[in-house]
Amino acid sequence: MKDSDIKAAMSPEYQRYADDLSIWRESLIAQLPALRKAKKEALARGDQDESERIARRYQEILDVLSRH
Repeated sequence: MKDSDIKAAMSPEYQRYADDLSIWRESLIAQLPALRKAKKEALARGDQDESERIARRYQEILDVLSRH
């Protein structure tokens, strides 16, 4: 069964939920490059606390993505 067949069989409400979930995932994924860059910049400035805070946020996003 193709994805398009599955989506066609979904109720409109569930289709909206699936679309919202997809947009949410994409927005999380889009944050990752900026977080990597910010962490490198924080390390270059010698700001270990900021680097660790960014690393925790990055890991939180990865954890969420792995569950959804």
